[in-house]
This record gives sequence, C-alpha cells and structure tokens, in this order.
Amino acid sequence: MGFGEALLGVKLATALHAAGDQILFLAPSGLQKAITAAPVRYGRIDLALSRLDEAILETAQSQACDSIVLIDLVAVYTFFGINNRRFDQFLRSDIPILALDVWNVPEAGLAWDYFPETFQLGQDVLQAVHRMVPVPFVRPSAAGTYNALPAPIALPADERAELRSMLGIAPEERLIFWPSAAWQHPSQQLHPVRQRMAAALPPLVFHYLKTASDRRPLRVLHVGPEPFFGAEVMGDRYRHLPQQPASEFARLLSASDLLLSFNIAATTVMSALAARVPVLIGSLDPVPERPTFAAAQAFFERSETPYPFRAWPLSLSRLLQPVLHQNPYLDAVCGVPVLDEDAFLASLHDLLGEEGAAAQRLRQQRYVDQVRALPSPSDKFYSLLAAARR
Repeated sequence: MGFGEALLGVKLATALHAAGDQILFLAPSGLQKAITAAPVRYGRIDLALSRLDEAILETAQSQACDSIVLIDLVAVYTFFGINNRRFDQFLRSDIPILALDVWNVPEAGLAWDYFPETFQLGQDVLQAVHRMVPVPFVRPSAAGTYNALPAPIALPADERAELRSMLGIAPEERLIFWPSAAWQHPSQQLHPVRQRMAAALPPLVFHYLKTASDRRPLRVLHVGPEPFFGAEVMGDRYRHLPQQPASEFARLLSASDLLLSFNIAATTVMSALAARVPVLIGSLDPVPERPTFAAAQAFFERSETPYPFRAWPLSLSRLLQPVLHQNPYLDAVCGVPVLDEDAFLASLHDLLGEEGAAAQRLRQQRYVDQVRALPSPSDKFYSLLAAARR
C-alpha cells in the first residue's frame, strides 16, 4: 500500500465512520502520517507482514470486526506472494472480505511491467470479487466503481493570496506544484535501470521549466521526501518542502496554478480535479529515436536504457494501456511526451495562461460531473457488503 492508496482508504474509513461504523485501520508505520488525522483506531503491522493473512484474521476475530477491507488489493496480494501465503484460502474467511482495487485488475491484467522486470500476479487474485474500484482514474463505466474524488477544495481569495505570499509568489508569477512519492526517487528503487531513470528525468524537466520561466515568471513548489537533482538551474524559483499532512497538502495544491506529474495514476490528480487546478502529465510512450537537442541527449545518457513509462520511473505502460483506452479521464488532464520539447513548452505556456487554464477547467468539470454521479464510497461499500454476506 502506497501513500495515495492509504489516503483512499482513509477517505473510505472517514465516510463509514460518519455513517456510524467504528474502524480499525491496520498499516505499516511508514503510512501513519496519512492516517493519524482520520477517525480510526490505528494498528501497526510492520512485524506481521510475513504472516499477514493470520494477523488480519486474528485481529479481526479478536476485535469482533464485521468485515475486512483490503487496501489495496494488489499490495496485499503481493505481500501474500512474497511470503508464500494462500490468498485463495484467506478469502474463504467467515468474515466478509472486500477489496479496494485501485487498478481494476480484471481490465488491467496480471502482468505488471516494472521495467526491465515483469511481475506476474496469479489467477487467484481474481477471486476477490467484492471489489471497490475508485474513480478517477479507472473508467467510470467499469464494474464496482465509486466516486473517489475529494470534496471540492477552494481557498477563499484572501487566504489563497496570503498563502502564495508566504511561499514567496509575486502577484504576476505562476506557481507549479510538483509532488513526488518516495518510490519516484533513485534511493527507493532496487533495480539500477529504474534508479537511472529516476535520476535522469528531473534535470530534463528543469531544463523545460527554466526555459519556460525565461518567457513567463513562474516558480516550482516540490513536495516530496527529498529534493530533486538538477533543480539548481532554477535558483530560488524552486522550493522543496518535505511531505505534508493531507490538509496542508490540499491547501498548497489549491494555491497553485498547475499540477505537474509524471504518474498518470497519481491520486494527487484526484485532488487537483476537485480543486479545479489544471493538470499536466508527462509520459514516455513510445520511446522515440535519439533526439537532437542537448537536454534530451543528456536524458538518454543518464538513463542509458530509456523505456516507456506512464508511471515514472516504474513504467506500467503496458499495464495501463487497456485501462486508459477511450477513458474520459484523459480529457480532463493534458498529456505531453517528455521528449518533445516544443510540445512540453507549448503545454506549459497554454495551461499557465488564462484562456488555456479556463478551457481545461471546463473539460475537468465535465469529467468531474460524470464521476460525482457514481455511488459514494459508503454506498458502494454497503452494497458490496450485503452481496458478500449472501
């Protein structure tokens, strides 16, 4: 379970608490920051990951829990596989088991392309039939979907201006919000190929941002576990903040003019859509022939083995292809190839301008209206729970 998946779990838990349920939330200590403000009892499972099935069932039985929700399906299944635990046997528990399926596994498939490796899920993962599928980013028409958008976020104009001033943003400047997760940094990748890709992209992006800042005054706010390599070209127009509590993260996003991401499945995009902040998502699919401009050549040299990605630096390009095909989510965000300098700069210029930003907000609103028409998290949970009890 990553930070984004944990936040989806917290949102579900908060909705169930509001409906009168009591929640016991089990998670590794590294995710405690995402959970502490939620109306739940928190239990650490760091020492129980090798026997996760037994730990979950023993805890659920001792605490007289009426149901179990896996957050998320793929993460839990992966821990089971690593530790040779029987997932199919676990699902036969007397306690109803539901699963949050962020990726919509039946559509995405079982082969996960973490370049240069491919991890294969077993067929038994599909036995988790009582699935809650959050939208965005899965297509709204998929089975099991529910509205996972946060409540609309809108800072009052004076509060937004005050926050931007505290961040050093002048009235004429645009603020680009670029968050990163721990796994997007080289230190958190185990394979050297992904380590090189994690290190290669930020200098290329900062080349684009520096070029764009010479044409239009802008600043970059990066929220993540550590600063990006290559940011020195921005001087004081780049600011790094450590990971923030969810409420402060939402305020910073709402005060921004553009969300920049290189993970099309990032839960941060949900928050940007709710806050009506334009979104620019870079990807590399397919990999073009070796480019001629210097910054892209340097990217090729640093990465050594450039490969397609939709979730940098993992890849997941093949996994996400069926999920994104004809998905209206793509209309609500602006996608750009990271090795097309002209297209990247044109997208930045467009989305940081009044007309371009307004046009994307209209597209976002059409998509948001479609998502808001889906069942709420609690409604979807209770309908699936009733089915699981039959």
